[in-house]
Parts: sequence; structure tokens; C-alpha cells
Amino acid sequence: MIIEIFILVILIGYPLLIWIFGKKASEKKIDVSRFYLKDILLSLFILLLFFIVDPKIYNKLDFEKIGKGIVITSNTFFGVTSIFFIPFFLAFIPKNNLHPKDASQAKEIFGFPVNLMPGNSRELLLFTVYIVTGVFFEELFCRQFIFYALNTTLHLHGDIILLVSSALFAIGHQSKKIKEFVLFFILGLIFGKAFQYTGNLFYPIVLHLFLNLTIVVLAFRRMKDIKNTSI
Repeated sequence: MIIEIFILVILIGYPLLIWIFGKKASEKKIDVSRFYLKDILLSLFILLLFFIVDPKIYNKLDFEKIGKGIVITSNTFFGVTSIFFIPFFLAFIPKNNLHPKDASQAKEIFGFPVNLMPGNSRELLLFTVYIVTGVFFEELFCRQFIFYALNTTLHLHGDIILLVSSALFAIGHQSKKIKEFVLFFILGLIFGKAFQYTGNLFYPIVLHLFLNLTIVVLAFRRMKDIKNTSI
């Protein structure tokens, strides 16, 4: 029981610490490669720590026992989740609202700070690994681990777990503005409901991955735009 409580404290405390002490990236230029690498290594370290402390946390969850919360139809599920693929494909279209007209002057692109975006091919590759690693980490942490811990330790079920996990997901994204918090909270609800509905972490990972890979496409386009304007 001590191990379960220790894990729950980490799962709740880590997003709160990020929200309290974490800082939004400043506008000054930083070493993005080091930033990506540090974040990747930290994510892998935390995942390894959980595996060492309690390997059972990685086991497939039984949602017949945990509960699936509000029941949704297959039409609702596929209708809502299909929206997550749209931004990724839109990012390839030459003229779209996701990509600013002047990429060199923009402070954010698709909600991501431009000073943290890659400036060359090597950085772009590391940036892609950073994005993909972040998706797997967030889905394991905010869905698999938190669902497991809230059920086994606090004996919560169904949509109560969904609401708590979604709130921690939003807090972990440093959502201090109401609009940002609501946005990430809704995303957490959709990813979590996809997890409940299918009983498989594969689905929220795919949805989350396509959404975040949009930033990779836009980062690549930004690099090309800046290169063309400098010629």
C-alpha cells in the first residue's frame, strides 16, 4: 500500500509542481537541442522509475471493473475523434490558418513557442523525437498510470477518474489561463474517453500523436519559409 500511495503522490504532485514552478518559454533564443534532449531524458527516466517501483502499473486495465463512465455510441466516438486528423492534413496545404503569413515574426505557431522550434534538419529530427516521446509519456502518465492509481488506491471509478485525470492533464500543460485550461481539459476528456471506450491506450496515443505531429509539419514549413526569405 505504501508503494501505491507513493505512486499516487508522484502522479498528482508532478503536474502540480510543473504548474506552480514551471515557466512558459521566454522569447529569447535558447539551445533547442539541449531543451529537447533534457525533456526526452526526463520523460524516459520517469517512465523507467514507475516500471522499477511498480511494473503492474503498465498492465492492461480492465474497464469492466474500473467502469467506462457515460456510454457513447460508435458514431459519436468516430465522429469526434476524426476531428483530430484534420489539423495534420491541413498543415500540408500551402495556405491555411494554422501557418502564419510571416513565420519569422510569429511568437507561436499552433500554440507552440517559435523560439523552441527547430532551425535546421538536425534539430528538426530531434524535435520530432521530442514530440513523439512527449505524446507517449503524457498518455502513459495521464491515462494509463493515473487511471490505474486512482482506481487501485482511492477506488475511484468511471468518469470520476476521467475528470480528475483530465484536470491533471490541463494542469501539467501549465494552463493558468481559463481558455487554455478548458482547452486542455476537453482534450483530456476526449483522450480519456477514447481510452475508456476502447480499453486500449493505442487509440488516444494515435489521436494525440496526429494532433502534435501537426506542429512538426508546421515547424518544417517555418524553416523553409525563413530560408526562402533570407535568400
